[in-house]
Amino acid sequence: SVLNPTGYGNFMFLDPYKRECRDLLLSVYREILENYDVDGLHLDYIRFPEPNSSKEDWGYNDDIIAAFQAEYNTSVDPRTIYSTHSMWNKWCKFREDIITSFVGEVYDLVQEVDPNVWLSAAIYPNMDSTPKTIFQNFVPWVENGWMDEIFAMAYASSADTVIEISNNFLKAINGKCFYSAGIGAFAQYDDVAYLEQIERLRDTTAIGTNIFSLASVDGNNLMKLLQETVYRNKSVQVNDPGSVSLYLKSMIERCDGVYVKSDLSQDDLEELKSILSAALVKVETIKLTENSCSAKKTYFESLKPIIKSINISDFEDKDYDLYFALFTQIQSLNRLIDTNIKILS
Repeated sequence: SVLNPTGYGNFMFLDPYKRECRDLLLSVYREILENYDVDGLHLDYIRFPEPNSSKEDWGYNDDIIAAFQAEYNTSVDPRTIYSTHSMWNKWCKFREDIITSFVGEVYDLVQEVDPNVWLSAAIYPNMDSTPKTIFQNFVPWVENGWMDEIFAMAYASSADTVIEISNNFLKAINGKCFYSAGIGAFAQYDDVAYLEQIERLRDTTAIGTNIFSLASVDGNNLMKLLQETVYRNKSVQVNDPGSVSLYLKSMIERCDGVYVKSDLSQDDLEELKSILSAALVKVETIKLTENSCSAKKTYFESLKPIIKSINISDFEDKDYDLYFALFTQIQSLNRLIDTNIKILS
């Protein structure tokens, strides 16, 4: 371990390359998975420490340096090189691979003990630079099928920034796992700004938002606002078989609320409700036979044709803005189903 004088204070970090350190963490995860009824395992701080104010990066442990030299058959000492050196990119990639390989070991453990456990990770928002600063690159984790959910630390005061970060992540993930955005309540920005961030994220294909941290909202005015507005309804996990029904019910409820303000007539709204309700009835006639990955995959596969058959084309000429909103929501529903199938495959 090394003393790390970062802007966050002085911390001791386990050497992520050392086998003993990795085994210690894996043993803790195994204990949790085998002895507690958990829904998921979240990898927070799954990276090297942040560079400090002197722009010093980390990973210069003797064992890591020796392993790097052996891997590339070189005598170059990373302690003597800088970003302009021909070996610098390899040195960064070696440290990135240390973190990536550990994520793979955690995934293997989850698959061994309980494949139904949801695996997620907290990711720095500036994904383009992190592979060479904190040596975190979530893309191979997603490509390898290890992640159920990527959580971006989209901690910003501006909703525009949060949306920009989220769109970048959604593009990188490309439907291969789920995505959620972290909301930086710890920074104590204006309460209304947080509500705007959450509301606008619902117009993306993000599966939800995560408040960081609980202590930042516990019993205060922001918690009250969240409970009365954007979090007034109980959430359902996207991998829950009931998520599709809940999504359709939400769309039906909007026919009596949000959609009333559209240009649709009452008869049109009743027709829309009828279309969505018919799809809901079909969805709810399909039952999950058992709580296994294969059964869940079959269940979600059986929902695909129902959602794809929802036809809202008649509303395009009547209120295009509403039509586009409905189209986006149905696309999100299709993405939810497709991503669940990919994860369960």
